[in-house]
Amino acid sequence: MRLLTPLTAAFCATAISVSAQATLPDDAMDSCGIAPATLDGWFRDGTASTGGAVIAADGFAFPPVQNTACDFYQWGAQMFLWITSPAATASVTFDTPEFYDVVETAGGTFEFQSNAGSKPNPMLIRTVKAQDIGGTGQAGGGDVLLSEQGSLTYYGIHTNDIYAGYLTGQKAGAFDGLGIAGNFPITQADVQQVEAYMKQTYDNPQAMTMEIKTAWVDAATVDAAQFITLDAVVPRFDRASDTRWPLSGTETMTLALVGVHIVAPVAGHPELVWASFEHVSVAPALEYAYLDASGAVKLQPFDSSGDWTFFPSDAAQPTTSPLVPAVAAMESTTGDIVADTGQTIAPVAVVQENPWGLSPADPANAKANSDLVSLNASLRNILMGALGDKRGNYLQIGGIWTVTGQLPTGGGDGNIRGGNRLANATMESFHQYPDKNNNFQSENCFTCHSVSSGATDGIALSHIFGGLAPLGN
Repeated sequence: MRLLTPLTAAFCATAISVSAQATLPDDAMDSCGIAPATLDGWFRDGTASTGGAVIAADGFAFPPVQNTACDFYQWGAQMFLWITSPAATASVTFDTPEFYDVVETAGGTFEFQSNAGSKPNPMLIRTVKAQDIGGTGQAGGGDVLLSEQGSLTYYGIHTNDIYAGYLTGQKAGAFDGLGIAGNFPITQADVQQVEAYMKQTYDNPQAMTMEIKTAWVDAATVDAAQFITLDAVVPRFDRASDTRWPLSGTETMTLALVGVHIVAPVAGHPELVWASFEHVSVAPALEYAYLDASGAVKLQPFDSSGDWTFFPSDAAQPTTSPLVPAVAAMESTTGDIVADTGQTIAPVAVVQENPWGLSPADPANAKANSDLVSLNASLRNILMGALGDKRGNYLQIGGIWTVTGQLPTGGGDGNIRGGNRLANATMESFHQYPDKNNNFQSENCFTCHSVSSGATDGIALSHIFGGLAPLGN
């Protein structure tokens, strides 16, 4: 079980029941759909099945230069289905001994916690972006997100065994003078160097070094059968006041997964490729453009009908500035949740401000949006429509990378491809571009996960790397 901390949009062509869901246009161009035979090939036994085990995408075989956006999105989709596959020893693969939780110690440092055994998962409420671990607030100021049903949003950080092994060897100086001295492995030979140092053979070397960020709500507040769930230890708060919730220990809770970032290198891309996912019931998306089957540009309107996790049922599109305002944050000195001046601790109306990671209602983004619409529709129609597999309730809302693996120098770097406004509505709710809360504005994931101009060490792109103790410490 994990210790978690408090801190969208979905579309499909078929009507699949959850309390609310964004709906995919049913006439979109099929520019990036997954063929049934391709999906079958992702499953370990060669056939897509309900709850079936998916194999990790082969990052070694990824086309490093001659690639398309669909190559990145399909890699992300397969990786999501792999890490959320049910396992013999856990409800999801990323809760097996192949993965670690990243947890804060009593002394304020961070360490790997093994998933071996039956210990609850530690989930927290993130504080500031530079720290990226612990607390009850989101990145960019510690803001806290409550669902419409009153659940805090809790956060976890996880890595695979290769990430843990690489970090351990890198901090011991074992890779000095090698290509992976300051950059994450991007080839099979690189991973074999990690294996040699750790004196072990990894089950899924093709996954390379993987970091996962997750967002969760209390499963008792949603239709848990429609979500991936996990038992966790979370912070407990005294909610008697509407302006200060004192931290009062921890409690064990079954949580429902609402958001995921998958971050890992692939061949030729040491900058770390991001793929982001949200549950279909998270929040409605603003209007966006797409191509229909004939190639004509159409607009998918804002639609808030139904009951959402983070948006009032049937409410009008917000017009405030910022569009999603912060109202409460975690106090760093006490761990308490405290309302902002003149506010109360309460849910806020969250929308996906930049559908598919791009500016809303922009006809120039119609083709790029259609890639993700068609990919998600094809997977959802098979996984949920035909198989009733709850993994089909999660949509890839975007991805981000650079042209040929350049290390990004900021959110406006000209080498960025994919979602140049990518933000997950469950993890960056208050910092979706152009919103500014706490005097912080983020364009995309690379606004913070970036290096100085001329820097050559890509390990700095992972915020947990520097402050995380090696295995065995």
